Amino acid sequence: MKNELISKTNEQLLNQLKGVRTLIGALIGILTVLLITTTYCIIAQENKMIFIPLLSVVFSCIAILPLQRKSIKAINAELKKRE
Repeated sequence: MKNELISKTNEQLLNQLKGVRTLIGALIGILTVLLITTTYCIIAQENKMIFIPLLSVVFSCIAILPLQRKSIKAINAELKKRE
């Protein structure tokens, strides 16, 4: 990934940074809504077996967030190095 960042221009890095931040924000929003909805349905509904797999989807998608955060840190480090 470092070699990929070195070959990009500052404008491309800023666009990539903006895209990753947008992706993280959207993912956090969607996962929050899914978690709240799933939790409510597990508590309120009698047929809980439908909603339990959705919890595993939420928790597995949460694992993407640290990877994206690492990507943001790498882009920021490359931009600071160029200044």
